[in-house]
Amino acid sequence: LYVPSKKRLGEMAGIEVAAASACIMEPGEAKTELEELVARYQELRAKVGK
Repeated sequence: LYVPSKKRLGEMAGIEVAAASACIMEPGEAKTELEELVARYQELRAKVGK
């Protein structure tokens, strides 16, 4: 997924530095929301043929 800046990604990940990537190790209570996000992302990718 696209993020506008490395600085913002780091902030949202809860770290104090810029980050080039992030991952979800344990979705916990957000599992349903994560599955919905992944499904929506896959739909959008299919529309653009990637």
